[in-house]
Amino acid sequence: MTQYATPSPRVPDGTYTFTRVNVYGPSTPVTVVVHDGSLFAYVTGTISCPAHLLAEQQEGVFAELRKEARYGMVKRVREEWEVAA
Repeated sequence: MTQYATPSPRVPDGTYTFTRVNVYGPSTPVTVVVHDGSLFAYVTGTISCPAHLLAEQQEGVFAELRKEARYGMVKRVREEWEVAA
Protein backbone atom coordinates (compact mmCIF):
# COMPACT_ATOMS: atom_id res chain seq x y z
CA MET A 1 0.00 0.00 0.00
CA THR A 2 1.35 3.41 -0.88
CA GLN A 3 1.49 6.41 1.38
CA TYR A 4 -1.67 7.89 -0.16
CA ALA A 5 -3.78 4.73 -0.44
CA THR A 6 -6.88 4.49 1.67
CA PRO A 7 -7.96 1.13 3.01
CA SER A 8 -11.33 -0.16 1.85
CA PRO A 9 -14.02 -0.47 4.50
CA ARG A 10 -14.31 -3.98 5.91
CA VAL A 11 -17.28 -6.02 4.73
CA PRO A 12 -18.96 -7.71 7.72
CA ASP A 13 -19.11 -11.50 7.69
CA GLY A 14 -22.35 -13.02 6.42
CA THR A 15 -24.23 -14.18 3.37
CA TYR A 16 -25.53 -11.46 1.04
CA THR A 17 -27.81 -11.57 -1.98
CA PHE A 18 -28.56 -8.93 -4.60
CA THR A 19 -29.63 -8.79 -8.22
CA ARG A 20 -27.21 -7.62 -10.89
CA VAL A 21 -29.05 -5.70 -13.58
CA ASN A 22 -27.72 -6.60 -17.02
CA VAL A 23 -28.09 -4.16 -19.90
CA TYR A 24 -28.39 -6.77 -22.66
CA GLY A 25 -30.15 -9.60 -20.86
CA PRO A 26 -32.12 -10.72 -17.85
CA SER A 27 -31.11 -9.76 -14.33
CA THR A 28 -28.79 -12.17 -12.52
CA PRO A 29 -29.12 -13.12 -8.85
CA VAL A 30 -25.80 -12.88 -7.00
CA THR A 31 -24.87 -14.55 -3.70
CA VAL A 32 -21.74 -13.54 -1.79
CA VAL A 33 -20.45 -15.28 1.34
CA VAL A 34 -17.89 -13.41 3.46
CA HIS A 35 -16.06 -15.30 6.22
CA ASP A 36 -13.25 -13.90 8.39
CA GLY A 37 -13.19 -10.76 6.23
CA SER A 38 -12.44 -12.69 3.03
CA LEU A 39 -14.52 -13.79 0.08
CA PHE A 40 -15.54 -17.39 0.86
CA ALA A 41 -18.04 -18.05 -1.95
CA TYR A 42 -19.36 -16.10 -4.93
CA VAL A 43 -22.24 -17.32 -7.11
CA THR A 44 -23.78 -15.50 -10.07
CA GLY A 45 -26.96 -17.16 -11.26
CA THR A 46 -26.04 -20.84 -11.17
CA ILE A 47 -22.30 -20.40 -11.81
CA SER A 48 -19.99 -20.39 -8.80
CA CYS A 49 -16.52 -18.88 -8.83
CA PRO A 50 -13.77 -21.53 -8.55
CA ALA A 51 -12.00 -21.47 -5.19
CA HIS A 52 -8.59 -20.68 -6.69
CA LEU A 53 -9.96 -17.46 -8.26
CA LEU A 54 -11.73 -16.05 -5.19
CA ALA A 55 -8.70 -14.01 -4.05
CA GLU A 56 -8.44 -12.37 -7.50
CA GLN A 57 -12.16 -11.54 -7.53
CA GLN A 58 -12.40 -10.30 -3.93
CA GLU A 59 -11.83 -6.55 -4.36
CA GLY A 60 -14.15 -6.30 -7.35
CA VAL A 61 -16.90 -8.28 -5.63
CA PHE A 62 -16.55 -6.24 -2.43
CA ALA A 63 -16.73 -2.98 -4.43
CA GLU A 64 -19.91 -4.16 -6.16
CA LEU A 65 -21.35 -5.30 -2.81
CA ARG A 66 -20.62 -1.91 -1.21
CA LYS A 67 -22.18 -0.07 -4.16
CA GLU A 68 -25.35 -2.17 -4.06
CA ALA A 69 -25.54 -1.79 -0.25
CA ARG A 70 -25.26 1.99 -0.58
CA TYR A 71 -28.46 1.96 -2.65
CA GLY A 72 -30.21 -0.46 -0.30
CA MET A 73 -30.28 -3.29 -2.82
CA VAL A 74 -28.44 -5.91 -0.71
CA LYS A 75 -30.20 -8.37 1.55
CA ARG A 76 -28.22 -10.02 4.33
CA VAL A 77 -29.49 -13.59 4.39
CA ARG A 78 -27.96 -14.74 7.63
CA GLU A 79 -25.32 -13.33 9.92
CA GLU A 80 -23.87 -16.44 11.51
CA TRP A 81 -23.08 -19.82 10.03
CA GLU A 82 -20.61 -22.57 10.72
CA VAL A 83 -17.89 -23.90 8.48
CA ALA A 84 -17.53 -27.66 8.60
CA ALA A 85 -14.07 -28.65 9.78
